[in-house]
Amino acid sequence: MLPAPLYNGAMQTGERIGQGRTADFYAVGPWALKLLRRGYSSKEVLAEAQKSLAAARAGLPVPAVLAILEQDGRPGVLYERVNGPTMLDRILAKPWRAFVYARQLARLHVLVHSKKALELISFNQRLQHAIERNNDLAPRLQAAILSLLASLPAGDSFCHGDFHPANIIITEQQPVIIDWLDAGQGNSLADVARTQMLFTIPRFSMPAPRRFLIDLLRAGALQAYLDEYFTLLPGGKSQLNDWLTVVLAARLAEQVPGEKEVIITRLARRFK
Repeated sequence: MLPAPLYNGAMQTGERIGQGRTADFYAVGPWALKLLRRGYSSKEVLAEAQKSLAAARAGLPVPAVLAILEQDGRPGVLYERVNGPTMLDRILAKPWRAFVYARQLARLHVLVHSKKALELISFNQRLQHAIERNNDLAPRLQAAILSLLASLPAGDSFCHGDFHPANIIITEQQPVIIDWLDAGQGNSLADVARTQMLFTIPRFSMPAPRRFLIDLLRAGALQAYLDEYFTLLPGGKSQLNDWLTVVLAARLAEQVPGEKEVIITRLARRFK
């Protein structure tokens, strides 16, 4: 059961301990406060808290949800504070171990997909809505992608929706998965395709030699992730490219700077 909301809680926050594209994280004593950026509503933060609770009920390693609140006009969730570096921090500190962490990421993803998420929103429905409200796609291309999505099996697996190394915290006991805002019920391959996409975009702005090495490392880590995932959960790999097309189209709705041209080029090439 979700804790009672604490609207306008005016909690005394400590240092900012993390930040992402949609939220900032602050220390509040032994807890962690996730504040979504302005523009997000209390409805969205309530949905995230409910998804986190659903993941906990399914037996997945997630931080406990303590309360939802509003702080300085921003909706937020108060979580159990999980201490430890993210998997991305570990990879950046020891890039030669990237493949080891990529395989660990795959094993965690298989664990997530072994659970059912019948109480959550349809992942396919969320993808469909994202594609439909996208004005960057030519009508014919948009129609082709929606038709492709309709032909793919929906599934009922627990899908995280944004599964990547920055959303895994490495603790002494076990890895903990955070950021369940985009979770839903769907086909596990859609979730794998989303992770695959995040390994290849966004592209980083940096000098060519360094960018080449980073791209090479990411490509190797992605392959290690995919190899481990499909070794543990065989089947369906032939549909992965179709799911990748769909999640790429849905990604456009997020309007991440610098990605639009790359994605549209890939989609146009797919349907050429």
